[in-house]
Amino acid sequence: MLSIYLVALALGLVISTMLAMYYLPQLFLLNIGNATIKKGESISIFTSWVPINLAYSLRDMGVTAVPEVIVPSIVNETPPAIIRGIEPGCIGYYSINATQPDLGRGGALVGYKLAEELHVKVGDELIITSFKGITDNLTVTGIITSSRYPQLNYEVILNITMRSAWIHYHHP
Repeated sequence: MLSIYLVALALGLVISTMLAMYYLPQLFLLNIGNATIKKGESISIFTSWVPINLAYSLRDMGVTAVPEVIVPSIVNETPPAIIRGIEPGCIGYYSINATQPDLGRGGALVGYKLAEELHVKVGDELIITSFKGITDNLTVTGIITSSRYPQLNYEVILNITMRSAWIHYHHP
């Protein structure tokens, strides 16, 4: 009788461990809200490069994964500003007043607070300069607001595939 009890206990432990290993990533990420993933050897998210296929793998597991690039830069000679490169297909996640085509046009969406500071409106030109001195000129295609993520009201949002979204850190 004791051996049956021990076998059942061991089997239960094995099954619960297997289920925990399968569901742990989902449970962990869902309970903490937002998580930023970076490589272990990177000292900050600004120096990290995580493969985009990780986001797709997390999505396959049922976890909302939103690939993005965040780069501090100078915009119209006003430091500092955050440039956030996002996938146009994920724009709904950010709860901003813009659509996928707004981001797909190759311009820049500017948070309304930053737009006020820079005195820019739709159609105006932005000059984005990295701390390495690389400069890109972009056109403002929208002024955005976000109550869900108020930090976006102070940022410039670009399509993640645009050169401006990633060149600032990754190219010498």
